[in-house]
Amino acid sequence: MPKAEAAKLGLKYYFDQDKADHAVRFFEEFLTHSKGQFAGQPFTLLSWQKHDVIEEIFGWMRMESDTRKYRVGYIEVPKKNGVLAPAAGCRGGQDANKASRLFSAA
Repeated sequence: MPKAEAAKLGLKYYFDQDKADHAVRFFEEFLTHSKGQFAGQPFTLLSWQKHDVIEEIFGWMRMESDTRKYRVGYIEVPKKNGVLAPAAGCRGGQDANKASRLFSAA
């Protein structure tokens, strides 16, 4: 929901498609696979990674401050389902700072 529409309804949050698209472009333009059969090839987000993770984390914004709604993300999927690269991109991406951390467990 665009900011103007959310403001009319008195909502606390709005979805900014431009910010979500910017995050997706970062993954697909700047990240590459580091090993395996796809090593060196551009990283292409799977549908669930794009829509259910990246767009959700980077697209939802706070109405009063225009900052991201979510500061912490928790993703749990079985092994070999492509979660580590998107997590690493979130850690080192457009909002990287000295305090950001990435934890992974197998």
